[in-house]
Amino acid sequence: MNAIIAVVLAAWFVVSILSQFSFKWFERVRHRDVFGLLPLWTFFAPNPGQSDYHLVCRDKLADGRLSQWREVELNEPRKWYSLLWNPEKRGKKVLVDAVQVLAELVTTSGAQKSALMLSTPYLLALNVVSHLEREQGATHRQFAIVETFGFTPSSEMEVLLVSGFHALPREGVGNALHASSL
Repeated sequence: MNAIIAVVLAAWFVVSILSQFSFKWFERVRHRDVFGLLPLWTFFAPNPGQSDYHLVCRDKLADGRLSQWREVELNEPRKWYSLLWNPEKRGKKVLVDAVQVLAELVTTSGAQKSALMLSTPYLLALNVVSHLEREQGATHRQFAIVETFGFTPSSEMEVLLVSGFHALPREGVGNALHASSL
């Protein structure tokens, strides 16, 4: 019995690998897959990602000075146990998706900044950056979405969106979704 199960699983594995390629003769097999047992992982098609988006922010101090831009960590290095226990994953994923949607809204639709400011992704990004650690004496915060191309830190980049300055909440004011929960 174990041998039969092993053969069936091995055959399923081989057929699953074959289904990743665009063989004409394989369409007959895929057509007969009424239960959807053959996966199709098109991670890199039809439009592979060619850039990365970064969320950055800076503070405006009470005396009018501006702090340096700093990147909001969207993808932190995984710990050894993240495969089994990673409660921060969903919160980070929401922020990554919000940044990507904002970038797409800016680049594809050319949405007006006033309309973007009312969108859920904008408000989510603003909420997260507003609750990050702040510079001493900071009263307002600004964020931006930057697109980079390539693998090196000195690679080409394009600023897609720069928010206005938003008043920071008073120290100690909590919120349901903030940076420490991401």
